[in-house]
Amino acid sequence: FGMDSSSSPPTAANNPAGISLATEQSPLKLHGDQFTRLAWAVVLLGIGCRFLRYLLRFPLWGDECMLAENIIVRTPAGLWEPLDNGQVAPVGYTEALWAVTRLCGFNEWSLRFIALAAGIVGVVAMRPFALRLLAPLPALLSLTLLSISYYPVRHAAEVKPYALDLAWSVVLLLLADAWRRDPARYRSFLSLLFLTPLAQFTSFTATFVAGGLCIGLAFQALLRRSWSQFLAAALYGIVLTAAFAAIYLSMATSQFEVHGEKMQTYWKDSFPPSPISQPLAWIAWMIGTHAGEMFAYPFGGNFGGSALTLLLSLVGLLWLARRREWWFLATCAGIFALGYLAAALHRYPYGNTSRLVQHLAPLICIFTGCGIASLIELSESVKRRTSLAYFTVALLCILAVGSSVRDIIVPYKIPPYDQIHRGMARWFWDPKRDPTDLYCVQSDFGHDFWPGTWHSLYLCYQHIESPRHPLDKPRIRVADLPADRPLNVVVYHEPRNQQKGELWDRWWSEMTARFNHADTVDHRVLIDKVGRSTIYGIYRVYRFEPKQSP
Repeated sequence: FGMDSSSSPPTAANNPAGISLATEQSPLKLHGDQFTRLAWAVVLLGIGCRFLRYLLRFPLWGDECMLAENIIVRTPAGLWEPLDNGQVAPVGYTEALWAVTRLCGFNEWSLRFIALAAGIVGVVAMRPFALRLLAPLPALLSLTLLSISYYPVRHAAEVKPYALDLAWSVVLLLLADAWRRDPARYRSFLSLLFLTPLAQFTSFTATFVAGGLCIGLAFQALLRRSWSQFLAAALYGIVLTAAFAAIYLSMATSQFEVHGEKMQTYWKDSFPPSPISQPLAWIAWMIGTHAGEMFAYPFGGNFGGSALTLLLSLVGLLWLARRREWWFLATCAGIFALGYLAAALHRYPYGNTSRLVQHLAPLICIFTGCGIASLIELSESVKRRTSLAYFTVALLCILAVGSSVRDIIVPYKIPPYDQIHRGMARWFWDPKRDPTDLYCVQSDFGHDFWPGTWHSLYLCYQHIESPRHPLDKPRIRVADLPADRPLNVVVYHEPRNQQKGELWDRWWSEMTARFNHADTVDHRVLIDKVGRSTIYGIYRVYRFEPKQSP
């Protein structure tokens, strides 16, 4: 994979091959060492924000629990099947999550450890990538945006694979950039070939990133007229296509067959209308999508809440085009285009939410950072440009600190529901509250009387807060219960569920044959509010006492 030689350093005028201009002089009164220290400070701030949110141990919220329930009730082989509760996740991620919880126990720390590690990797890898791709100022601003933005920080402390999407995006970009700069050193290319299938196994969106990289590398090879590099890009395309086909056929197809209809309904606003039959609706959708939560860096939201970031990104794209960063621009175009194509085919959402497109976060932060840098450079005074740069970085860091302070004050995703559920579980499963033997009809006996009941929160908090319910605890039979002392049995259900059915009748007959039913107590816990109505889950406790000797 030899690179065509060039006797002169790249400039905006002689850069047809898209060589990075990161070596150009900064228009600020800052030396290289100062930029290096600032970059490391920003990285450390980003790591600190992620680690703080992790240490705050936010209560698990509904979506996290619905995924985590699969980790409780399934074996590693079972995770290859479509998941329960309408959840869709890469099998590589769920297998890793299963292994961590078995090794470290089932709790908030272990469930979110992979996300935290991925969040840190994403920030650390962004530093060399941005500094090599860009001039110092836009590199620093881009790195700062990724480090402190709300959604990358939040997803680095959640039981979902979104932080992995971001981390793999940066890592693959970094490896591809290292190889395309010096194709004669093939170690980066071999690493890219090896890690891409692993990335696709643990992240759905890694395929979009890898496909965009293939397009960008092939485009640069054509500009350089290097057939060896073009063949390398083709080989990379074959590897990622083969990996995608294997994963899709072995896992994604079955998940889509089971959950596809529900997901398409849930994602309907993320699918574009036809630009041919509905041109006006398509234009409105494109503007609304890109000015919405998709571009929420550092903050933003739907209904135009990220319009400023979108405008800065467009300015940044023009800035990159003037500097002829063709490899990066072609790669970005490929990544965005593949994501849009998947949405047009109703296979994966595009926009409308930030969490499902975290692989785009590094790109959007780079666009925005370049846009801010280009506006700062409009000032003719070097001193003023330096002051503006310091002010911008400081302002972004202050926003990050403010967001972290808010997390300390309100350490919940959705108050008050999350703390109500965790508080209820801590009280209910505390052995000191009631020394009477306490059993769960689902976890201990293995009975699910009402499939479809929203019991994910109940089961997750039970395994976290109850010392009686470790993971993979063997099931017990009614006949094995000690018949010489009282016991309590809890059945969790929603008000809409009724105690009826053959399975319930059989279990109740077994229990009442050995014990006398003494009492029933309901403990209601708030699940959610829909409009003005309130939905409760019920911890229904049946107290049984030994039968009197004849």
